[in-house]
Parts: sequence; C-alpha cells; structure tokens
Amino acid sequence: MAVGEDCVIRLPSNPSTGYRWELLPVDPPIVQLQGAVEFEPHTASAGLVGMGGEEVFRLRAQSPGEVTLRWVYRRAWEASEPPADTRSLRVIVR
Repeated sequence: MAVGEDCVIRLPSNPSTGYRWELLPVDPPIVQLQGAVEFEPHTASAGLVGMGGEEVFRLRAQSPGEVTLRWVYRRAWEASEPPADTRSLRVIVR
C-alpha cells in the first residue's frame, strides 16, 4: 500500500450469535481504522433474523512500515476465553 491509500477487509460474521471480529491494536499504527466497523448481511438472507454476513473494516495507510494485523472472533463478555477464530494479514506501506 502507499501512504494515504485505503483498503477494505471483509470477514464472515454472524453478530446475532454474540460473536464479533475485533481488530487488535498495533504499535506503531502503520494503518488506521477509518470509521466504525460495519455489518453487511448476505444478500440472500436480507430481512431474515439471525443470518450471517460480513463485518467490513476500512483501513488507511498512515505511515511507511510493515505490520501484521490480527483479528479475533469472540463474544465481548468472553474476553478471557480463546477466540472462536482468528485471522491475520501482513501489510507493507511504502
């Protein structure tokens, strides 16, 4: 990525179960989350209660460097439990 460039990360999710993706903090902040995380239901399930979709993370490259972003999929009230899923993404900003 180039400084100032945006990217969108989509992760499968079903918040009706209580699970949400959490982007873990990184230092230094080479990329920064832009706005709130959004949930987009699957088109086929629009209007149906309890159906899945995707959580959408919009990120912007802030400064040159390299970082590995990590997400954990868990319920907020179970923070001490191992996550149900994890994802990571290596990002290089030039």
